Amino acid sequence: MDGMYLTKKPYGYYLNYFFQNGYYYNAGIEESDINDKLVNCFVIPQGSGEIPYYWGCFIVEDNILKIQTYTAHLTFGKQKIYERWAEIVNDTTIHFFKHIDVKGKVSSLDETFHFRHCENKPDSTNILMKD
Repeated sequence: MDGMYLTKKPYGYYLNYFFQNGYYYNAGIEESDINDKLVNCFVIPQGSGEIPYYWGCFIVEDNILKIQTYTAHLTFGKQKIYERWAEIVNDTTIHFFKHIDVKGKVSSLDETFHFRHCENKPDSTNILMKD
């Protein structure tokens, strides 16, 4: 938990933070910014704690990681929740294999993230913690 999970995409990197309290954060990093982020953890920008679709909650069942998070789009004035499932391959690798959209439609994913230890992991305070 003292780092982040990264994957490379054609236009940069995506990262996932998993916090001990069951919260999850994801964001993109531009290619030019990645070298610094491999040592110093990606700083969650000020105000991002108030944006629900950057955050989610997760549970682990056996070796399956299940994440629920809000979509970035409003539907009839409300945000909807979707799920992503990942297999915990080992201590440093997770493989996302399933996406369940807001209507319950299941689709396959094939995204592998690798753990990177980093210093100064950010705080998990976010909008989902509010009553």
